Amino acid sequence: MLDNKQLAIVESDSTIYLWDLENNKLERHPTPKEISLQGVGFTPDGKLMIATTVKEEESVCLSELLDQRFQELAKCLKTPNENALIPGRVTFSPDGKRAAISYLAGDDVYTPKTLEIGAADAVGMVVAVPWHISAQSDQSKFVTTSKSLWGNVDVNWRTVMSYDATMALIEGLKKAPTRDGLVKALRSPKFTVKGATGEVKFTSGDRHRDPDQSDDEIQLVKIKASDPQSSSGFHYEFIGASID
Repeated sequence: MLDNKQLAIVESDSTIYLWDLENNKLERHPTPKEISLQGVGFTPDGKLMIATTVKEEESVCLSELLDQRFQELAKCLKTPNENALIPGRVTFSPDGKRAAISYLAGDDVYTPKTLEIGAADAVGMVVAVPWHISAQSDQSKFVTTSKSLWGNVDVNWRTVMSYDATMALIEGLKKAPTRDGLVKALRSPKFTVKGATGEVKFTSGDRHRDPDQSDDEIQLVKIKASDPQSSSGFHYEFIGASID
């Protein structure tokens, strides 16, 4: 929104609508088919509307809207993993010389490498993961056991999911110690075993998720600067986050 006078809205088909709040007028600005529009923002002087766009080769660009067409402002940035980073809102420094793009990322960028390479540039990135230790009770048996084994090194969602899968295999093999027997055991509607993330059971081949249990929700974490002695081993770490 610009000075509470103009509002930019992005539709799912990447069409931009500019709403003049003072005069209650709506302008439609379609975008080229090869561009996937993710977010928009205004420069501080209000003269340009800048958009983050994603092209077919998964590069992120800053573009300005001129006469209902997009013109790239600078060299596009190649994203590190296909569909890993989703560019969002564009914000500017007060002098308008620097632009920052907020990102929402998937769980495949939840790695120490992201903290190491991204460093200060990655601060504020939000990542969606199936599980994070910051959202767990300190009295959780899994959490207390992991801390007694590895001390200050926090386990991540991959460790937790591997643990749950291992517990399911062990329980299934107890019921039927053969390959075919294991498949039947896991498919049984009566099959259940206690895992680190709660009860593990399956529905039509996929893990059953109970929407009433908060432990099953996707959790959001954000990258922030931290003490080098933190569990990540870097000057940055993933912490629990919320989207306002």
